Amino acid sequence: MDTAGPALPHRIDPDIDDQEMVALIESWRSRAPATGWDAIVGHGNQIRRCQELVEALSRDPADLDRLHIRIGRGLVITGPSGSGKTLVARALATAIGRDVIVPPTPEMTTSTIARMYAQLARMEPVVVILDEAETVIGRNYMGESDQTRALCVALDGIDRPQRGPVTLALTTAGSHELSPTATRPGRLAPRLDL
Repeated sequence: MDTAGPALPHRIDPDIDDQEMVALIESWRSRAPATGWDAIVGHGNQIRRCQELVEALSRDPADLDRLHIRIGRGLVITGPSGSGKTLVARALATAIGRDVIVPPTPEMTTSTIARMYAQLARMEPVVVILDEAETVIGRNYMGESDQTRALCVALDGIDRPQRGPVTLALTTAGSHELSPTATRPGRLAPRLDL
């Protein structure tokens, strides 16, 4: 009897670059110009929350531990289409001085999620924008989806957001439509409503 469980479709080696994933990440890298906070009209409270995150990311991890400040691995930005979610996400990435990676969220499989975050852990810190994030972190009538579980495992594997990717989940879904497992503190929290 085989107790090892199902074989993963792709072996993830933490010490060797996944060249196929490196190429995909480069193809997903955004080439848009830098975006400042002044480009955003309205949303003053949400901008202040983002600026607090920027300030926390710039602090020494020892100071954060001493002050008992826990930074999540990202946040959720919700709002109707055209409300400025992408603009806020790009301004946040500009403020922390990181490149933006925009993978095709609706096409992401569990393997793609695991491989992407494993590879990003070995690269310079970036901001990952998951547009239409409800396809990955949406609530499912059958429980958590495989993609949600894979994303949660990947987020939990990030040592500190100061040295790893920060994930911004953009969605039009309301909080009751999103997985509480993915949006709990320490993962994708807080939630900014535009």
